[in-house]
Amino acid sequence: MVPTTVMETRQVESIEYRNEVRERSATVYEQVPETRQVTTEHNVLVPAIRQRTETYSVQVPYERLVRQTYAVDNIQTETRTRKQLVSRDVPSTELRTTIADAEVVKRSRKSDLGGVRAHFELQGSCKTEELVTVTRPQLVEQTIAYDVQVNRPKMCSRMVKQTAYRTELHTRTVPETVQVQKVELRTHQVQEMRSVPRQRIESVNVQVPYVVTRQVQAPVTKMVPQQVIEQVPVTTYEIIEEPIAY
Repeated sequence: MVPTTVMETRQVESIEYRNEVRERSATVYEQVPETRQVTTEHNVLVPAIRQRTETYSVQVPYERLVRQTYAVDNIQTETRTRKQLVSRDVPSTELRTTIADAEVVKRSRKSDLGGVRAHFELQGSCKTEELVTVTRPQLVEQTIAYDVQVNRPKMCSRMVKQTAYRTELHTRTVPETVQVQKVELRTHQVQEMRSVPRQRIESVNVQVPYVVTRQVQAPVTKMVPQQVIEQVPVTTYEIIEEPIAY
């Protein structure tokens, strides 16, 4: 027996679907505007006048006596001395040479720079030396006294009136405007959307199942007898007779 696949015709049931249009009732909600009166509370600021007491500082003048120190010119005459060099004629003696009975002779000489230069000579003179008293200027250090006007300020004091200020605290009442919180009721219209249900018929597509019988070719495996020729090896033996010697 060997397995063999053969095709057989069989009846097969299958479920299929078809589209059908059906109607159903559905509830839908529509948004309908609705107006109503609403009263709400509001906080508002209302101006109000009130009296306020405030403290302020004032500078008040007053007079006081203070001691004032001042300087006064004090002119004084002072005698001062200074040293200076003074030119004075001082007598002294010196040795001088005198010429007597001399004749002045004028001669001309040629200059190295060109031209003629006059030259005077003494002839027939008699020279004598003698001491002569002469005066010569000489610088002498001398102390000189002189008067000077000097200002030596003198410090004095006096009582004077001075205006000073002191701080005083005063109070006053002033009106001021403040904002006072107040609750007010206000009525206004509010529009709201309200959901209203209603029934609506709508068409829907539905998949409806149904059974279908069909013939199909299906492969089937069966055991079928089959003749098989099998070759079997055979071993043969040959008998050989041999004579036996006795």
